[in-house]
Amino acid sequence: MKHLILLFILISNSDIFAQQFPTEGYSLSNPTFLDSTISDYNVVFTAEMHWNKFNDERKKEMVTYLAKNNRINTIVLEASYSYGYWLNQFLENGDTIFLKELTSIYNSTDDADQKIKYQDSYSLYSWLYEFTQTNNLTIKMTGVDLEFIYKPQRPLWSFVKITEKFKDLQVLSKSISDAEHLLTQEKITKSQFKKWFSALEKDISKQKISNSIFNQFINNIEQSLNFGASKGFIYREQVMYQNFLSMINKDDKVFGQFGLSHIMLDDRQMSKNRLTTYLNQNQLFKDKILSIGLVNYDFTTAGSAPYDEYLPFLTKEEFERLTPEFKKLPTNTFVDLRNTDEEIKKYSQLLLIVHE
Repeated sequence: MKHLILLFILISNSDIFAQQFPTEGYSLSNPTFLDSTISDYNVVFTAEMHWNKFNDERKKEMVTYLAKNNRINTIVLEASYSYGYWLNQFLENGDTIFLKELTSIYNSTDDADQKIKYQDSYSLYSWLYEFTQTNNLTIKMTGVDLEFIYKPQRPLWSFVKITEKFKDLQVLSKSISDAEHLLTQEKITKSQFKKWFSALEKDISKQKISNSIFNQFINNIEQSLNFGASKGFIYREQVMYQNFLSMINKDDKVFGQFGLSHIMLDDRQMSKNRLTTYLNQNQLFKDKILSIGLVNYDFTTAGSAPYDEYLPFLTKEEFERLTPEFKKLPTNTFVDLRNTDEEIKKYSQLLLIVHE
């Protein structure tokens, strides 16, 4: 009799879990469970662990699904303003030679140690161009992050390209010449870049430059210099938030894939506001954001040994309690928390369970 009761309890618990977290229609490749509610959200954010070879494939799946449901016209990037600007140029003209040059310069998430390629931005954006052309879509790329200067070649390269594109900027001839000279060097130090940029600002102050693209680019560099000088990651999140507000309209249909805690709807273990936390506190976007967290079993990145990654979305207690069932789910399966009693839903309404 005791065995029958135990069997009944086990079956009942299994049924409860299946009802709460079904798998049919919850695959990343065809998440039909979202069809009835996806229009409730103007912003869809997914999480990633950088330098993982499956990140780009997940981006493609989400873009494809959102486009199918007419829920995307903007992709927000964890990247600088200039990178988003140049990607827009590529999406307009399809110049793959230029794309190859661009992605070879801005390759921060393509590899972790410059030896092993974990992602391939060139292939990703070539795919996006073909996808938009085939489906007659217009998608805008918007970089909201800092123009990090730990690789000064990037902003210097963008500066030269922008001044080539806009003839009104040729008045900055001395700064252009100096930037071109620096780019011939095998290594450019931060101090060299800061010295060059200081001279550029003096050059700009003597001119009347009203080019909005150039001014946004310069502002993004200034934000980054402030970050590097004395301010930490809370400052970075605030900058990303302000850049998002300045470049995104409340009615835009936005998708973005960011590193883990950037997409948290509210504070949790980190006890710090993140990009999405700030957005969710703003009346323009409050309750219009769908946050999709990530729980990864047997995760490997940048050549590391496999490990389980559940932070910051789950507490240790939640992870241990839910893992026996989560591990049974096929890889790339969504778990919908919105109609459950789980506290997690206050921070990310959905979790993507992966095994890789």
